[in-house]
Amino acid sequence: MGLWQLERNLAVSLIQSPTGIDVTLNEACLVQKTASICTHGRYFASGDLNFALKASAVPTKLMKAYLPEQIQLNGTLNTNTEIQKQKGLFTGRYQLELSPATLLFKGKEVLLGASSLSGKIKGDTLSADIDLALAGQDYVRGQLQMDAGKSQAISGQISASVREFAMLEAFVPQLSGTKGALTADLKVKGTAKKPVVIGQIDLAKGAVNIAEQGVGLRDINLHAVASGGQINRIQINGSVLPAMLKPANAPDQIQLKGLVNINADLQQQEDLLTGHYRIDAPPMIVLLQTSAAPTKIPLGASSLSGSIKGDHVSANIDFRLASRDYLRAQLEMNTSKPQTLSGQITASVHEFALLNPLVPQLSDIKGHLDADLDLHGTLEKPVASGAIRMSGGAVDVNELGLALREIKLQALASGDSAERIQITGSAKSGEGAVYIDGFASLQAQAGWPVELMLKGENFEVAKMPEAQIAISPDLKLVFAEKKGKVIGTLKVPKAIMTLKELPENAVKVSPDEIIIGQEKVEGNAPAAPGIDANIDVELGKQVSFSGQGLATNLTGKLKIIKSGEKIAMHGNVDMIKARYKSYGQDLTVRKGRFLFNGPVDNPWLDVEAIRVSKSKKVTAILGLTGPLQKPETRISSEPALPETEALAYLITGKPLNQVSKSEGNMLASAALSYGGGKAAWFTEKLGIDEFEVQEGETLQDTLVSVGQYLTPDFYVGTKVGLFNKQAAMVLKHKITDAINVETEAGTSQRVKLNYEIDTD
Repeated sequence: MGLWQLERNLAVSLIQSPTGIDVTLNEACLVQKTASICTHGRYFASGDLNFALKASAVPTKLMKAYLPEQIQLNGTLNTNTEIQKQKGLFTGRYQLELSPATLLFKGKEVLLGASSLSGKIKGDTLSADIDLALAGQDYVRGQLQMDAGKSQAISGQISASVREFAMLEAFVPQLSGTKGALTADLKVKGTAKKPVVIGQIDLAKGAVNIAEQGVGLRDINLHAVASGGQINRIQINGSVLPAMLKPANAPDQIQLKGLVNINADLQQQEDLLTGHYRIDAPPMIVLLQTSAAPTKIPLGASSLSGSIKGDHVSANIDFRLASRDYLRAQLEMNTSKPQTLSGQITASVHEFALLNPLVPQLSDIKGHLDADLDLHGTLEKPVASGAIRMSGGAVDVNELGLALREIKLQALASGDSAERIQITGSAKSGEGAVYIDGFASLQAQAGWPVELMLKGENFEVAKMPEAQIAISPDLKLVFAEKKGKVIGTLKVPKAIMTLKELPENAVKVSPDEIIIGQEKVEGNAPAAPGIDANIDVELGKQVSFSGQGLATNLTGKLKIIKSGEKIAMHGNVDMIKARYKSYGQDLTVRKGRFLFNGPVDNPWLDVEAIRVSKSKKVTAILGLTGPLQKPETRISSEPALPETEALAYLITGKPLNQVSKSEGNMLASAALSYGGGKAAWFTEKLGIDEFEVQEGETLQDTLVSVGQYLTPDFYVGTKVGLFNKQAAMVLKHKITDAINVETEAGTSQRVKLNYEIDTD
């Protein structure tokens, strides 16, 4: 900003008077570019004084040390102050003007208009006129007067009009999309310690989103009336429409049809706040907008009411669901230490079919839920007695082809151990069942600990054409302070998996691949945040896999360990009675093993597929070893033969010199798959002059070119697409050693004149 400098030398005069020495300060100015701060004054020996201060275009950045750390104000200030003291009585005036400015808070910018603060001083009486210009045409204005003496009496009025809420969102970042018209007309009286406010505040056509909670409020219309006196009283009434915010990737949206009415009447006398409140929701409609068709879910009339008396707060909840279903509660709490609470909660829900549109992955949801609980204790250590019971439960999990039946769940709290809720439950799926047993502790200081045991036999978890899986779990879950762990054994007695074709997204791109123009998406998100695991997995007798040419039974044991966001797997999975179709042939897998020693997605492979020759004298071997992400393929034979001969036996069951022309095509395809660089040897064996793979701009454009020179100057060949059905015939005739004419006939016809130079 530059240095501040004195405009002229500082001049101070000392004058002898009958009562002593008077001190006079002539005008002195500090200047910096266009900014200046000037002062002059006189102090009399009698104690009287005259003082003046004038500042022009002073940057507000000088106030940074006096503002909160995250707030920055950019603008300029003008001030003009005159103060006198005569016979012990102060008088004077002051004026402060702020130019249009910018307020920065946590990276958010708020524009402010020109504002001012001015007033007078007369003895113990201080007056202030406030004109604060906010964004647009918004403002806060007030005229206040205060007695700085013993009475501390205050009086005045405040008016405001706000339609731009950017400043509110800057200071309360949880809010967004805030709209509305806020007006205020208030009178203030009483004392500085006990102010009395009279007037009204109105908010019309308001709206706000609370994104973190996934909710919003629409059509906010509130009217508040304050009436002061011996008792300060505020009455609030209005209405609001709750809204459910649609997550960014969610296909469905939930809307509520119906206004919620709000009423409150609060009084404050001395330091005691008393009053009552009530929120009423008439019968409402929940409208679920889906890609298929909108679904309407009716709700009954509901209410929340209660009273406030000092530290004591009560609440009565009557939430009506569909039909005769309900949730009711009567609660009381003392907000002061130790925050005692008491109350009762009852509920009855039988119409679970209404949940179907909310969870489209599930269907045919049924059951009966009943709850009857008494609460007491403190907020930190609540104590419950009673029970929550779910019976007759059933649900279909469409994507997995499951039908869960006889679902039962019970949470029981008794007086003997009121801080401990016993949890039991069971469910059937397929030919098996699972059982849950454990407890949840109502101990906030211990992080609300939960301990559950999950046991079962042959519980079906998938029943689809591509996967039929049943599990027998013996697991223990412990959870407290937002951290948990699962330990135990998970047996898989049955897992019949069939992969008919590779899913479109099954091939993962290289982790270092960069696609220009595409935003980088952070990967490796933890599957279960806060849940560690140490689970032994055992594969049973009915575990098999078929797909991508492989058909095999599987057996083995694995240990899955999860710590934080890291997942490791140890153990092995072996193939039994496996057969593998490769290169158009049906091979026997005589050895197949997946070895896991840490990475879940990169086990070590040790696989051998064999074919016995038609003469029964040679065994061709296709070996696959190394990490899954970069395995090595090796072709060999018993007894040992050249690799080309071993490949011929693997593909045809015969030696290379007995391969027919039709089998030669199959052999060429296999050689391509095995490695194009290793395929040049059979151009001679098959009696052709040219065999090459021509890469196109895309994978679909890749061609195999095969041809032969019928004469030294005349070439005949063909080009076949590896990944499409296109084919073309190529004729080439040499005119000179460097010039030839080429014609190509296929999906289109073309004639080219080529000029070729041999650079070797």
